[in-house]
Amino acid sequence: MIIWAVTSRSGFFWPVFPMVGWGIGVVMNAWDVYRDDELDETRIREEIERLKK
Repeated sequence: MIIWAVTSRSGFFWPVFPMVGWGIGVVMNAWDVYRDDELDETRIREEIERLKK
């Protein structure tokens, strides 16, 4: 935003594009960190039993 403010403050607000891209990356990282998708022994056994049928 500093580059935009110094060079063409009255022009199109182009910093929105890197902001949106960065925001998508932050959201995807948070999704990966905070989702509860760990495999435990019971889930593994349930899947084995399901596949055996």
